[in-house]
Order: sequence, then C-alpha cells, then structure tokens
Amino acid sequence: MIGTLGPGGAERQAAITLLGLAQRGLKPLAMTAMHLRLETQRFFLPRLEEAGISVGELDRDPAQDGADNLPQIKRAVSTLPSRLAEVMNFARTLVKQNPQVAHLWLDEVNIQGGLAAVAARVPRIILHVRSLPPYHFAFYKTYMLESYRWLAKQPAVTLVANSIAGARAYEEWLGLLAGHIRVIHNGFDFDRDLSLAHRSERTRTDYRSRHGIPSDVPLVGTVIRFDHGKRPGLWADIAERVARAVPDAHFLMVGDGYLRSRIALRARSGTLKDRLHVVGYEKHTLAAIAAMDLFLLTSREEGLPNVLIEAQALDVPVVTTAAGGAVETLAHGRTGWILADDRPDAAAAVIVQLLTDKPCLQRAGGEAREFVRVRFGIERMLDETLQVYGPGFSGF
Repeated sequence: MIGTLGPGGAERQAAITLLGLAQRGLKPLAMTAMHLRLETQRFFLPRLEEAGISVGELDRDPAQDGADNLPQIKRAVSTLPSRLAEVMNFARTLVKQNPQVAHLWLDEVNIQGGLAAVAARVPRIILHVRSLPPYHFAFYKTYMLESYRWLAKQPAVTLVANSIAGARAYEEWLGLLAGHIRVIHNGFDFDRDLSLAHRSERTRTDYRSRHGIPSDVPLVGTVIRFDHGKRPGLWADIAERVARAVPDAHFLMVGDGYLRSRIALRARSGTLKDRLHVVGYEKHTLAAIAAMDLFLLTSREEGLPNVLIEAQALDVPVVTTAAGGAVETLAHGRTGWILADDRPDAAAAVIVQLLTDKPCLQRAGGEAREFVRVRFGIERMLDETLQVYGPGFSGF
C-alpha cells in the first residue's frame, strides 16, 4: 500500500518489490494506492498490470461496513482526530483483502494504514519509512510522532528503512533503541533499467549533441531537485572553480525546482557561460547520466540517493557530500569519493584532480558497476524482504 504510483524513489522500490515477488511465484499479490486518478499518479501502473498484479485505490465505499469486524473498527476510528479519517478506508480495504502481510510505504500510509492493519489484525505489518523523518518536510503532522511510537510497540509491526542513516534518524526521533529498525538497501533491476544501450558511445554522443555539449570534453553532471536541500548554488560554485582550472570542462544539471531559474541565470554569463547546461526535467535521466564523466551530488541531507547507484551502474564514478545514506552507496576511493570538505575550493580541487587523471576515472567506473550490482541487486533486496515477511515466505 502506498500513496500513489508516481515517478518517485519509494514508489519505484515498491513496484520493483512486487514485480520481483511475482517473478518468484509469490501470489496472490495486490497493490493499493490512496490516489490513482491523475496521470502523474500512475507512472508505474502499466508495469504492475503487465505482470498481472491487481492494482486499485482505497475502498472508500461504506455501503458494506456492517460486515465482518468493520462496525467495531468504525467505532474505534471515530475516536481518532479527523485528520486520520483515511484509517477507515484502509481498514475497509484490508478486511476485504485479508492479507497475511501488509507492506506499507511512506509516513502517511504507514500511520493511517498501520493503524488500520493493527485493527484488522493483519499478522505481519511492514512499515517502510522515508529516507528522513517527516519533521524535515512540509507535510509533517503533529500526530505522526506518537502514532509511530505506538505502532513501533505492536508485536505485528516491523519498521524498515533503506539506509543505515535513515534508520538511525528515525530511531533517534522516536526514542527507539539502535537496531530496532531493519535496514534493506534499495534493489535495482540492472538488466532492465540500466541496459547496455545506456552505456553505449552512441547514447553518450547523441545526448551531448542534443544539448550542445562537445563529445570529447570532460563533463561533470548531476540529476537533482532544484531546492535548498540539494544545494544547487553550491554545485554551481564548485563548477565555476573547476571551470577555471579545466578550461575544456562542461557541466550538466538535470532536474527542476524553484531554484532552477536562478542557476540558469548563472549559466548565461561569467566563467560558466556556454559551459553550464541546465536542461530541466528529463524523462530519460539515465541517458543524461551515461553522458557524464563524473557525477557530483552536493546535498545537505539525503536518505539513500538512487542517482548515485544509477551513475555507478552506468560506469560513471561519483563524488558526493557526506549526507546521510549517500556514504553507503559507494566504495570511497574505488568507485567514488566522499568529500571531507564541501566548501567550493576544497571540493573543486578533488574534482580537478580526478578530471586530470583519466586512468583513475576509468578504473573507478569499471569497478563501480560490479560494486553496485552486488550491494544493490534486486535478488539480495528480495531475499531480505522475504526474511522480514517471516518464515513462511523464505522459500520464494
């Protein structure tokens, strides 16, 4: 169960998990989303339907609420704050589906669906938390802290995070002992999502040509949301310093957000003029990453950034700030580099040294692909997920 099937990281992992379990023969499987009406909320829907997985929205029809134990649940839900009104819709859905496992994703669904799953007496309830606790975000609600604390005490409930950093952040916020939250690193279907076509020289050349980037110059790039958490201004500051030291280097920023226009303005003048390419939203970001020689991430906060894993899978070494789970995505000095000092001059010095040592970059890119396949392969993720589901699922 999840909020939507839009093009987000958690939505992708939820879909990949279901698809992987279906391939292993686990059935029946179902996906329930809170909202599926908009096109942007159905990004992963076709892949799930192609695999024969049942997909639907929450059951919001109270016509059958006299059946099963729904009247009792309805009385209990009526005592909750009005902001938790979706609990009844989750409960209605769960009672009808009668699952052995309810695997829920992200805070709002975890809380409202988790309360419903406990009330519906689902035997195993998995709450897959966000990369960072919800108080970091605008959607934070005051009831979330105590709701999570209560749910964490329930015998059927297991909390899961996709990074050690995320698990520790939630444990600290909720006052839980270290290790209470299980860690399952993200899994990638590298053969389907990161095919050889993306690593071809033609893909690299075509993408560069489309955006006016010479085929033979060093290219430092990123794929980000243009907001203060990702620090695109710092990224551009570093790029300016690298540009002075490496006269033929170009820079690529892919993504959108409220700070994009400010960075685009910097690309029109000064050292970065005609060398910083701010291309906006790209549907096929993998082609953009494959065109890069080095991927730079300057985030202030991170959970487990998928883009660092994707870049390494495409033979592109990475440089990143030591933000949250970013440090868990690479082998420092072998497949990428963690910045000990993220001030512009210090960070630029690291990048300049790498750009001027092509054999080092090539070795790192070659090792990176195998590293992420082992650490972030989908089969490892599925094995660990089934362990959390319980002994009855270990054979799948």
